[in-house]
Amino acid sequence: NEQTTAMFTGMKDPAQIEKVQQLLNSCAGGQYQNPKVDPRIKAMVAFAPWGGQHAIFDAKAMENIKVPSLYIAGNLDDISGYEGIKNLYEQTGSKDKYMLTYKNARHNIAPHPAPAIAQSSSELDIGHYYEPSWSMRTLNEINKHFVLAMMDCHVKGIASECKYLDLPQNGDQAVVDGKPLPQWRGFDNRFSTGMDWQQAKPHTK
Repeated sequence: NEQTTAMFTGMKDPAQIEKVQQLLNSCAGGQYQNPKVDPRIKAMVAFAPWGGQHAIFDAKAMENIKVPSLYIAGNLDDISGYEGIKNLYEQTGSKDKYMLTYKNARHNIAPHPAPAIAQSSSELDIGHYYEPSWSMRTLNEINKHFVLAMMDCHVKGIASECKYLDLPQNGDQAVVDGKPLPQWRGFDNRFSTGMDWQQAKPHTK
């Protein structure tokens, strides 16, 4: 929108803002007028997406996202802003949308090993690759689990795999009436802790 364009460019002239705004709105493969969605896109997974904290994406455009969508974020993300990511999830128009939250995680929730130069330079460089409270291996194994569930359920159409995307909000297995709640599907007992789950459709027990 005009306000966001002005904020990021420093422009004040409405005519110039309008021109630049059109150039910035080129996320659809460079299609500026009446963009068409590639029909091959069957689902979407977004890791810590940036922009929601600045309302970069138009709410109406987000509503037009109808493919099954999974957002993955850390609740302490200080780059994309957790509330901004939640806004994107909430604005997404898909009836099959989900959000996985890693508690006490920041922005690097889809990590890969740091190159040697990052390990021998500044804290800023190494900070691009590691999470303070989560191991790289654990994050990637959980990410693979949920991405596979998305692909099997919504791309391959394997209905039996959709159960791995139908979860209660909290995975901590709280004790109720003296018994712990069951772990999330796909996780061993006592090993679905530290995460929250949101989904558009009500959870079926």
